[in-house]
Amino acid sequence: MKHSSVLQLNRSYALMFQSVFSPVLQRFGVPEQERPYLMDFYMNGLIAILHRWIEHDCEKPIPEVEASWSVA
Repeated sequence: MKHSSVLQLNRSYALMFQSVFSPVLQRFGVPEQERPYLMDFYMNGLIAILHRWIEHDCEKPIPEVEASWSVA
């Protein structure tokens, strides 16, 4: 997590946003100018959950961690 820039995650997220998320958000009527903010909010939330899980030595089972981000 400290060296995540090495993985070029921002580039991967940008590609996923263009090809996957933006069309889905468009289909649900989310205005184009709001889409990047919504995606930043969502992606940073997922990263925060993963970071917390790693900080706690991955103690919780993966299905329990996955349930954390499917609540909203």
